[in-house]
Amino acid sequence: MHEAYLLLSNPFGIDNVIVKMGRQEVNLGNQRLVGAVGWSQAGRSLDGILVGYAAGNYGLAAFFYGKLNDAGKQDAWFRPQVEKEPDIDLYVTTWQGKFQPFGIGGTYEITNIYVNPTTSFAGLDMNVDTIYGRVTPAFETDMAKIKLNLEAAKQTGSAGGNDYKGYMFSIGAGADFDQVAWTPSLFVGYDYYSGDSDDTGDMKAFWSVLPTAHKWLGHADVVWVNTPFYQFNGNGLLNVTKQYVQTAEGTFNIAGVKDLYFKIHTKPLERVALGLDLHYFKAAKTVTNLTTGQSYGKDIGWEADLEAKYKYSKNLCLSFGYDYFNPDDAFKAVNKNDKAEHHVWAQADVRF
Repeated sequence: MHEAYLLLSNPFGIDNVIVKMGRQEVNLGNQRLVGAVGWSQAGRSLDGILVGYAAGNYGLAAFFYGKLNDAGKQDAWFRPQVEKEPDIDLYVTTWQGKFQPFGIGGTYEITNIYVNPTTSFAGLDMNVDTIYGRVTPAFETDMAKIKLNLEAAKQTGSAGGNDYKGYMFSIGAGADFDQVAWTPSLFVGYDYYSGDSDDTGDMKAFWSVLPTAHKWLGHADVVWVNTPFYQFNGNGLLNVTKQYVQTAEGTFNIAGVKDLYFKIHTKPLERVALGLDLHYFKAAKTVTNLTTGQSYGKDIGWEADLEAKYKYSKNLCLSFGYDYFNPDDAFKAVNKNDKAEHHVWAQADVRF
């Protein structure tokens, strides 16, 4: 079951308040930190409760509590991996609004995300707090709608006596040409997710929490903002002092990601949309095999994503695409894959 919830509007006669309880999608802003994925058979939904207050165009204040996992193998794709299961709780407070009352277009957001795993196993002492801000002012001109995007996040907290010090930022600008044939839109941006040089001491690599990753780091889903790995030692105690990627060739540092990207999207027909995204990836820190001491530089590779969408009706959208990823030295070292990847895919989104 993807979603099953109870929604209360204006409960007990309190105006502008909503309460949403049960299994639900959770999308914060542009889904860079918390999103519903979309690109998967089931998507992502959480069991939780949302309490929000809508203040018109000035914003939405909300609190969300959700349970990430009760049992079963955790997926290191979007959260820390441990060999024995803790409960992981997610606490989110956010304020989101529009710039419309100030005479311009666009939105703003400030969000705090707190994650605190709890377990009956000794040795676990971990909490991660992420403060995130985003502004997307937009300005109408005679030729186009100009859009800006500025966002940043900083992490604090501790694990096993070491501190979280990861951060990210993103800057970008684009334009929507609504008065031109095919209504093209262009956007260019630069994303930075911090990395770490080794696997000891404070954790300087940014953990992206629950992102819709392929929306920003390439649709091929081969470049990741890696998460911390935690393992139990021989005494049954959890080691939380390391942040690394383990492969058959050795232990690699979590080097972070830098992404310079360009996007162009058009609508040649009312129900048809076309898009091309180009990415050039580098690591934030030099990729190093910590076991052998060998370094592999920062070049990860580049990617091109093509997509076509056909909106048959409001309840059915068909998508087709081709993703191409060409790896460079840093990617090849960690993944032991020196061949380009070709993904051809088709997807049908059905709502009922």
